[in-house]
Amino acid sequence: MPRLLRHNALTSYLSTPKFVMALTEISLALIHVTDRKEFLKTELTKLNRRLPAAVYIPFVNSSMRNYAILHIAVDEAKVF
Repeated sequence: MPRLLRHNALTSYLSTPKFVMALTEISLALIHVTDRKEFLKTELTKLNRRLPAAVYIPFVNSSMRNYAILHIAVDEAKVF
């Protein structure tokens, strides 16, 4: 497999775990800030800017489709 093709395949493969890791890091950082809602909106906006097209949430059930993440609705985000 050519080097560029391997790099693209690896980047595509890692995009979903990196996305989940970024969401986890945001949630852990929320513990330490006072204005959580504003922090969440700011961080999700940053995440939207670097969101790759290859991020998807796969489902185990074969009758369900895989859903691609194209954009996070920042204004609909909630802090619990």
